[in-house]
Amino acid sequence: MKKAALYSRSPRREPPQPVLPAALQHATVALPAASRWRDRLGAPAWALIGALLAVVAMLIVLQLRPLQRAVTQDDIDAAVRESLEKEPLPSAAAKAYEAILPSVVRVVGLLDENDSGDDNPEQRAMGRSLGTGVVIIDNGTILTNLHVVWGAKKIRVRFANGHESEAVMMARNPKTTSPCSRP
Repeated sequence: MKKAALYSRSPRREPPQPVLPAALQHATVALPAASRWRDRLGAPAWALIGALLAVVAMLIVLQLRPLQRAVTQDDIDAAVRESLEKEPLPSAAAKAYEAILPSVVRVVGLLDENDSGDDNPEQRAMGRSLGTGVVIIDNGTILTNLHVVWGAKKIRVRFANGHESEAVMMARNPKTTSPCSRP
């Protein structure tokens, strides 16, 4: 058994219409064609169109940018050659010189105890001998030629950093009997 639909007998009320000025009451507005076809396309279609435009823009940008070529062994060799031409590597002798330089000292043997050894070292007087030595032990042991210190009353040493000190002969090679001996 079918029931009858119940309807209200009250009259339907229409929503109130806005009151427009007299000049606009008879105007009709037509939407442009562009807004009509935009309304017909849904959100997924617009997302697809946006994605396609982004891909096309990326392809255009990639085509305008120059391609980078792969680095070859010849490129690496040329770069190394150019670097070495600008600043060559130090030789083994230069590396040894740099390593030993702080331990090289100037040794002055003074035959007169009153001589201070402070004057110009290039002017060698009869009462002194001049030579170089090398610090071989960090306690201050220096190795030098025997003729530099043989018969000296005082020995002065100047280090690479400019520090000067008195020194004494601790030992000599027992095979050497005099500074002038030759094999």
